[in-house]
Amino acid sequence: MTRKIIAIVEDNPQLLENYTHAFESYGYDILGFSSREQAEKSFLNKLPDLVMIDINLNDEPEGGFDLCQFLREKSKTLPIIFLTSLDQEHDVISGLRMGADDYISKSVSLKLLHVRIASLFKRLEARLDKKSYGSNFLELGRVKIDIPKMEIFWNDVLIPLTVTEFLITYALVKNNGKVLSKSQLIEHSEIFIDESSVVTQIKQIRKKFLFSDDKFDAIKTKYGAGYQWHSEH
Repeated sequence: MTRKIIAIVEDNPQLLENYTHAFESYGYDILGFSSREQAEKSFLNKLPDLVMIDINLNDEPEGGFDLCQFLREKSKTLPIIFLTSLDQEHDVISGLRMGADDYISKSVSLKLLHVRIASLFKRLEARLDKKSYGSNFLELGRVKIDIPKMEIFWNDVLIPLTVTEFLITYALVKNNGKVLSKSQLIEHSEIFIDESSVVTQIKQIRKKFLFSDDKFDAIKTKYGAGYQWHSEH
């Protein structure tokens, strides 16, 4: 089995070394970078399987955000995780809006971080396994989902969703008509994010659908209860 390649962009040499040794022991190949410039130069040639990025890189307070934007221009589905000591709500929201799939504090144990990364890879691989889902496509009203490619179309127009956005949208469509609470949506999506991040993810998903269709209203907010996909069969 081919080893997954994880790129870690961290300007603290000791932390970068610690992360590298830890994840190599878990069976991953690691690419370590201490600056945005180094990482971008490498990513021009080939993208890894997942990228973990610190937000504050050297003399660039938002260097991680800039790198995330760079990566999203190259791939809409590359898993991106912000790994940072910043944990204010503003930073979480900014990171998710930039297209990150997860946001993890550096205070989280390496073991838990590994669990979240392994789970994300597992979900991605399952969706590429045709036997896991029986059918490769889900079509409901104006939405069409290509499960192996992790692509969602609205009115035959591709909506550029991140991995996490895809998983959330897929869970909503698959449970069409059902109201899912934040915790249920996380469970059905099989993702690892905080409940507080679900609101931001939903806003981003809506924004992307609305950019394609300004009359889009298939995602309903049921205040105090959760979210619902409502689509005509």
